[in-house]
Amino acid sequence: MTTANKTTHIDRTAHEPRDNVLIPPPSPSIPKLTHTPKLAIQSSPLNPPAAYLWQNPSLLLQTPVRIRIGGSFTYPPQITPPPPSTSSTTTSTSTPPPVPLDFKNLLLIAGGVGINPLISILSHIATLPPHHRPHQTTLFYTLKDPNNQIQSGDTSQALFLDRIIRLFSQTDGLNGSIKLFLTGGGPHTDKTSTSEIPTQGITLPFEKRRISLSDVAKAIGEDKDNIAVYICGVPSMTDQLVAGLTSPSPQGLGIEKNRVLYEKWW
Repeated sequence: MTTANKTTHIDRTAHEPRDNVLIPPPSPSIPKLTHTPKLAIQSSPLNPPAAYLWQNPSLLLQTPVRIRIGGSFTYPPQITPPPPSTSSTTTSTSTPPPVPLDFKNLLLIAGGVGINPLISILSHIATLPPHHRPHQTTLFYTLKDPNNQIQSGDTSQALFLDRIIRLFSQTDGLNGSIKLFLTGGGPHTDKTSTSEIPTQGITLPFEKRRISLSDVAKAIGEDKDNIAVYICGVPSMTDQLVAGLTSPSPQGLGIEKNRVLYEKWW
């Protein structure tokens, strides 16, 4: 893609709904908020919002932050039905409102800071009554682990991983599984190595390589008509998996495009 044709995230999502929210600095006169947004920000000096938030904390504490909330990468998934057919004597330009997507199982695929919206989805599902949750919730999470800290059981530096583990392992937790894909930080360090990480009283299976389409196909199984897939990660991973999921067989899995949701935040 050339620079001239490249569009920003704001440009690509300009048609999607958004709301401005102003989060004030804490004050004794303001009741403590019960819901606090948490967001992982990757260092990116050329990205103005990221560069601002990576300043010295002393320059940021007690300052208000304005957040724009919205977009279509939301849960539960919705689809826009085709417009109703019209007779030759009548015309309609109205777009039907979105309707919920019918699905039973949920697959979330995260790469690095792409875990941001997916931890939000997992946390929301955990608040729902069991009969309103997906039958199975599967999380594929790829992380850089160049020093094998995560592999050895130290998950403290893995974004939101301890919180995710609690969502699955707690009493009345999410029904499903977590699988990690750990990379060494470079293309020549990947190798096929399957093992488990003992942490928080459970074991997490992991692969010492990148996520592949065959991993996704195995997780989905034969029930392609009852799945919803969310993908948020680096550009190459997102593009390859979306293409593989939605392309017709035999090149891809042939899943309906409205069942594959992805966020291009870059």
